[in-house]
Amino acid sequence: MHAISDRIPVSASLPTAQALLDAIPALVDQIVALLQEQQARMPGHLLDQPPGERHRAVERALAMALGVLARPAARAGNQSAVSQTPLTEAPGPGGNGPAPARQLLFDALAGEHHLSASELEEMGAKAGWESLPQCIQPIALAPAQPSPRLLPQNALWGSTGQYEPCCLIPDPSPATQTVLHASLSGHTAAVGPVVPLAEAGSALRWARSLLCLSQERHGHRVGVVYVEEHLTTLLLMQDELLSQALATQCLQPLDDLPRRRRERLSSTLLAWLQEGSASQAAQALDVHPQTIRYRMRQIEELFGRTLREPHRRFELELALHCRNLIHSVRQERSRTWRRATRNTAPGRKSSAAPPRVNGR
Repeated sequence: MHAISDRIPVSASLPTAQALLDAIPALVDQIVALLQEQQARMPGHLLDQPPGERHRAVERALAMALGVLARPAARAGNQSAVSQTPLTEAPGPGGNGPAPARQLLFDALAGEHHLSASELEEMGAKAGWESLPQCIQPIALAPAQPSPRLLPQNALWGSTGQYEPCCLIPDPSPATQTVLHASLSGHTAAVGPVVPLAEAGSALRWARSLLCLSQERHGHRVGVVYVEEHLTTLLLMQDELLSQALATQCLQPLDDLPRRRRERLSSTLLAWLQEGSASQAAQALDVHPQTIRYRMRQIEELFGRTLREPHRRFELELALHCRNLIHSVRQERSRTWRRATRNTAPGRKSSAAPPRVNGR
């Protein structure tokens, strides 16, 4: 909301509420004027349009008045570029899909097809870009959900093979980020970082990987996740077999223990490595410090002097994180498989049983 709040003048001598009230009349005047422009552009009177069209017209007018959305350029006599990217409805799933030039451009930026620099320029022009952007922000969306309502008009949509629908946003601005956050509300999606154009394919791959990993860990309704907030997780799960090999090698002294003791000592060791002391680890695990010290003596008997070596402590912490991530992913995979098996069992009724309430 910072792009909106920055548009509202807040006087140091007035409470914020009063400043907002003072700003409303001018804002209303702008919205009324912009609605009149919208009405002139529509094929009929604004009030005669379906509710969805009226809502979108008001939404666009409000965004324009706040400066989040630029006014459309005039049809005649004004071919200059606007200072901000206009927004548009995202294409719905199952539609006609992107034009060949846009799909080819998407494939090239996603790393699925090679184009020379001149060919990229040519495809960009055919796809409607005035020039190639300096940077790109990718979005990966889970399939079978409504498309985001408003995204930049020059966003490039596409998909790679059987993957989820994806979107590449050229040269995103802070205002675009604000609208993007609101547009993705209620969706399941992964947003990649803003990267140079040449790195668009890598950033899109990270977003797809994070979306898949998040769904495997937490189910299919994970909301919106951001690659920049999960770089460590992506790095550790880049190669699941390699992460498993690291965990097996480093944590072998724990593997011969009974399951409950192994889990208890693993969580204690991870807390101790992260927090740096027994007292802080006790606070993190909500147990008595003496309990942590007792468990650490058992851990020292298992691992010996390796706990004193900084590089070994680093490897142990990585291994513990890897094992926890792999465990959560495999648990969710198992739950998904069981649900699918139940739903496809022979003779099973298609309608689900009513939920039980309070054990009844």
